Amino acid sequence: MKKEYSQQDVERILKSDAQIPESVDLRIQETYRELGLIKNTGWQSTRRRIVHRKKRKVWAAVAAAAVLTAGLGVTVVATVNLLSTEVVETENGINYELYVAKETREAHKISVTPTYMPEGYVYHETGPYQHKWHNDATDGGITIVSYNAAKLYQMQKTNGMLLSDFSRDELDEDLSAQLQIPGIQTSLIDRNNVYDSYTDEKETHRTLNLFNSEYGYLIQIFEMDGDLPLEEIYKIAQGLDIQVLDETVPYPSDDELAALRDGIIEKQEQTKFNLEVPEVSIYKVGDVLECQGGYPIGYQYQVQDIRITDTLPEEEFPKQYFTVNYDEDLAPLLNKEGSLKPHERYASIYGEEDKIETGNSKFVILKMVVKNTSANDAVFAAPSISFIQEDNTGALRRISGHKSASEDYENLTAYGRPIWQNPAVTNDKDFWYTTSINSGQETEYTLAYIVDEDCIDNAYFAFFDGGMYQLEDGTLVTEPYVKVTE
Repeated sequence: MKKEYSQQDVERILKSDAQIPESVDLRIQETYRELGLIKNTGWQSTRRRIVHRKKRKVWAAVAAAAVLTAGLGVTVVATVNLLSTEVVETENGINYELYVAKETREAHKISVTPTYMPEGYVYHETGPYQHKWHNDATDGGITIVSYNAAKLYQMQKTNGMLLSDFSRDELDEDLSAQLQIPGIQTSLIDRNNVYDSYTDEKETHRTLNLFNSEYGYLIQIFEMDGDLPLEEIYKIAQGLDIQVLDETVPYPSDDELAALRDGIIEKQEQTKFNLEVPEVSIYKVGDVLECQGGYPIGYQYQVQDIRITDTLPEEEFPKQYFTVNYDEDLAPLLNKEGSLKPHERYASIYGEEDKIETGNSKFVILKMVVKNTSANDAVFAAPSISFIQEDNTGALRRISGHKSASEDYENLTAYGRPIWQNPAVTNDKDFWYTTSINSGQETEYTLAYIVDEDCIDNAYFAFFDGGMYQLEDGTLVTEPYVKVTE
């Protein structure tokens, strides 16, 4: 008769100084990989990272592998989790790494229904808040997303990311004892002031993660901008009606995973030319520019002149109109005569960090008239510099342009924002450097930008943020662009 050992017995035996034969040890390592308990070195992530692993409690898996290989005729009473998680270091902070041991259990569909939602949050089936709970009074939003084990396994094998990287300070790694949801391990990522560098307003982005290791699912509750007390988010989680359904979902095969990886690579290549710009959206100096479809805005632009220059003479460009700190941010990047020094940048024009090269830059000066055509005061938002290039079909598409390898230079050119603006900005902390314009007022504006010299032919002024919209009839509408050189 086979002897049965409890998990406590196995732990006691394996914590002793037992000698394991080499052949058994090799089988243990192989079993680890099959169960997803250690990383298979045959599959490498495309994201570079430094991993600090926590010691796992896998005594039961070790025992199972050892006794099966050694043929001792022992049955181990133990359960291996379908899902295990780990916080790992990445280049930009930390993130979760997931392991799905698909051999241990089928992937079941799950149903998640909230039974509690804070007052004022209404679910939207369609529209801009589709599949979200939105609070009109606070502009806060709540989204609940669930992943079954098959989906998590697919993400694991295709290097999918559940979240953008976060910092150690933003993570509360284990709230399970506080929330006490049976079978659920809970963590919180609290990104306070996530947009603090662009706006004066405090905004939040919280993500509550609910992991179930037995059935291998994950539920995420996202709370944005409403500044809800954490206790309210916890109540949402505690009130979730979570059902593991009888219906199963197949894990993707190796061929399906390979096709998915190929598709991801193809999609990444396509993002080099990610936004098509119709030719009808390209305007000339002198044309009147109006918002095409994003939202009603009561002002018009009319470009009067565009010129390219090496310097910004102080008599023409007084220091008080710089949107950056002239002495600390710009002056160190200037030669004695006021021209821009060469700077290091990445060679790719698609924003990729590859080979570093040297580039030269010019100042681009934009003069235009802005008119408030509405019955109310409005806010003028400075156009940004974008880069547009023809693809191999002749279509115009937006590209990212070079990314600077110098942080100081990148701070002056990021997002194509102006470094000088007259009349002065009303709010220099605003992302788009806005200025108020009274109803019926017409104002002349002059703005200065920095553009790499060899990119000027691909440079365009993007008005109304260069937005793209799909109208109800399916028509694609793009906001106006004006080419820097004609």
